[in-house]
Amino acid sequence: MNISKCRLLVGLLLASCFSINVCAQIAAPREVKYRKNIDELSADELAAFEHAVKMMKVKSAKNIYDRTGFLWQAWVHNCTSVAVNDKRQYALGSGDNKQLYEVIKGQLNMGNDINDTMANPFNTCSFETQVRGTGNVIYENPGMCEHRKDTFFQWHRAEFYFYEKALQDADPEGLSGPSTKNVTVPYWNFTKPPTGIRYPKAFEDATSPLWFKHRLENPAGSKPAMPSYTSPYLMAYLIYKQDWQSFGGYSLGGAGNSGSFESQIHDTMHDEYVHGYLRNPATAGLDPLFYSFHAFIDYALEKWIEEHGSETITGGNWFMRGEQDARLQLPVGFEEGSGKKREPFSNYSKNMGRAELYYDTKKQGFAYQSGAFGEFVPKSQIDAIVAKHNLPGATLGDNPQSLFSELMSYGAHGPVARPNAIVQGKVKIQSLDGSKALIDIVRDAGSDDYSYQVDVYFHPQDVAADIGNKDFRMRYLVLTASYWALSGHHHHHHDDAGSSVPLRLTQDISKDINNLRLGGKDGQEWTVTLGISSRNNPSGKFAFSAPVINYSK
Repeated sequence: MNISKCRLLVGLLLASCFSINVCAQIAAPREVKYRKNIDELSADELAAFEHAVKMMKVKSAKNIYDRTGFLWQAWVHNCTSVAVNDKRQYALGSGDNKQLYEVIKGQLNMGNDINDTMANPFNTCSFETQVRGTGNVIYENPGMCEHRKDTFFQWHRAEFYFYEKALQDADPEGLSGPSTKNVTVPYWNFTKPPTGIRYPKAFEDATSPLWFKHRLENPAGSKPAMPSYTSPYLMAYLIYKQDWQSFGGYSLGGAGNSGSFESQIHDTMHDEYVHGYLRNPATAGLDPLFYSFHAFIDYALEKWIEEHGSETITGGNWFMRGEQDARLQLPVGFEEGSGKKREPFSNYSKNMGRAELYYDTKKQGFAYQSGAFGEFVPKSQIDAIVAKHNLPGATLGDNPQSLFSELMSYGAHGPVARPNAIVQGKVKIQSLDGSKALIDIVRDAGSDDYSYQVDVYFHPQDVAADIGNKDFRMRYLVLTASYWALSGHHHHHHDDAGSSVPLRLTQDISKDINNLRLGGKDGQEWTVTLGISSRNNPSGKFAFSAPVINYSK
């Protein structure tokens, strides 16, 4: 296709100012670059990745508003808006690249405590005071992460697409170190024991651009954590056995909210295991570990698509919010919708395109390469565990270990023996008749926003809820889920996330209802017991309603 025809086609189809970029996307297929396990990168691959992160930080030190820099890419995740002066230029320091890197390294790692974000306002989204003296202030909208609905996976995949393009753009010619043009985001398989003490070795090297002060660390000299915090069997079960809504989340305003992967895997890793800046959505993107952590989550999404296809994924028409530099290669099929841009600095895309653009990763030029020993538990092993728990005498309540307890037992994370609060309700065992059984865990309106873990037990009414007893926990546990406090991100995530209305956490318990029916419990009424725990609830008050079971098609 010649250039004039391509430009005409772009104008007719997209009416976009990105005609050159879009033309290139239409005309040329993408070279597929593979994301690898960070523990299996060659020395040269690791050096190039570290150099890319370093140079992105240098770009931000030269100008915090450089959209290809580390700070802006972090703000795409962290910030709904940031103050911008009329020159769109603000340097954190001066000097050569080495000096500038030391400046931003010091700024990012400032403070003696993980809560001390205000020691450096650029670690937050609020620095109007600092930039106001350099010109009139306007506000730009870097982006902000999506949670508690069916675009959780897609938004982060879009974010990582552009973050990876920024890595490749950091020093493609290798003028200051290894060339970054082929760098990809390596993933951290957090379902395996770490190669460092708590994290992959590369992230524990204090001389590396990947190191970050504000994350939870084990004492120096400790042995590596064994087993991993997250169970690989639980993750594999969710991938192989759950449909899109249960796995990936529910449409805004629909029957539920968080998918099981977000609430049972993602949230507790953020809040409990890594902690630090990953504890808060408004700071999480400042830790380089965040990107490798989420790269493996994206790999899990790819594994789900391999198993189930992408046809049932919802939310595909939503535009993924995030303002990205126009110099970065746009995804194939990109269009940004209607609406004007800000002037005079209009060299950006208003969003990251529709969610559905990212379902086919190879079309967009990236894919995942498994490590030498595989990254996911094979489906055959999960099938065998499920079949065992469906045998007569081995169903929920009859078996000393429930299905969920067994799946969870392959990781260090588990139910809490002494929860802060206990709330009870009832569940009637009945035929689902093609419906799903969804449990609503509801925190009352007016509560402070705090992260919490909830352990859900189903047990006969004549059995006391002895949560402190390990045998009780193993026999009757049906799920452990977490809610990650979104700290001011609420109104952008879900319609029930504000403190003025009750907050729901919805989970699919269909497997447990069906399992109880296999065990001959049809028609019985059992007790539902919630054990609720939190280590960051300042008030110490836990106001939850009795759990309710809903049935939804």
